[in-house]
Order: sequence, then C-alpha cells, then structure tokens
Amino acid sequence: MIGGPDLRLPPDLAAGARVVRLDIEAPWPVVDRYAQTLGRETLPAGEPVVYGPDRSSDEQALEWAVSAEIEPELSRCAAGARPLEARIRIDALTYDDRFASLWDGRGRDRIEGLVEFADPAAGGAIVGRYRIVAETPSGKALTRIVSDRTDALAEAFGRRLCLEAFGRDGPD
Repeated sequence: MIGGPDLRLPPDLAAGARVVRLDIEAPWPVVDRYAQTLGRETLPAGEPVVYGPDRSSDEQALEWAVSAEIEPELSRCAAGARPLEARIRIDALTYDDRFASLWDGRGRDRIEGLVEFADPAAGGAIVGRYRIVAETPSGKALTRIVSDRTDALAEAFGRRLCLEAFGRDGPD
C-alpha cells in the first residue's frame, strides 16, 4: 500500500536515477471509469468489485496503457545509473463528457495519482513520493474519435512526474 506525505528525491539521487521497474495500480472506481471509455458496461455506484486471484482484464488494460506512456517519459528524464523502482497509484481519471465540448473543444481531461520511488539498494526504502496531477484538452468530436484520451493523459502524467521528481522533461 502506498501513501504518505510528499518526499522529494535528494538532488544527487534525482540527477543520477534510472527507473528500472514500474508498478501501476488503480482502485476499482478508476478502473470502472476507464472501462467506460472502452465501451464496457459499468458497475452500479458503490457496488464492491471482487477480482479474485486474477486481475480483471480492464485493470490490466489500464495498467498497460498508463505504463506504455509513462515508461518512455521516465527513460528520457531519468537516464542515470542508480536504479530506482516506481510505484504509481492512479487515484482519479476524469474525462470531460460535456456535450458542448464536442464543438467548442474547451473540455479538460484529468489524471491524478501518487508516485513512490523505492531504492532497491537500500532494501526498498521509499526515497521519494509525489502527488501528480495532469490535464490535457479533451478535444473536439474528431479528436475524440481518432485519439486515445487515456494515452494522452498518461503521457502528460509522465511529463509532469519528470518535472516534479527530476526537474526536467527529457533531454534537451
């Protein structure tokens, strides 16, 4: 279970870090909201979800979609030699579903999560913790049809994480 107050990476560690492992989790309301974007049937509000020994395919799909966008961002901004592991809990995934935003393009999508960095050389001790919030334009109707809004949010999350934790968004 991840959580706790913000904890900034020490500057020398941030400058020389490389993320070698990325674990992503999300509570069921976030997974359910993601499933809605895939056109899946949603669960009644407040109904508990029991995944059993195997995670749901929607949970796995969300984790894969998010990691596929965050990993390249982290490989650009954290390209040092010191290995760190990152654990991310996506707490909120909000899509602008206002009908008017299909035409005006003024909608915003939002992703929120907590990221912890653990140092395997220190027995897995937590060396950094960041609350990350990122937004992207939801786009007009055509953009929503041809693009993946979750991918865009995950990429923005990765960039924001790079800025917060490593002070950069990739090589110049």
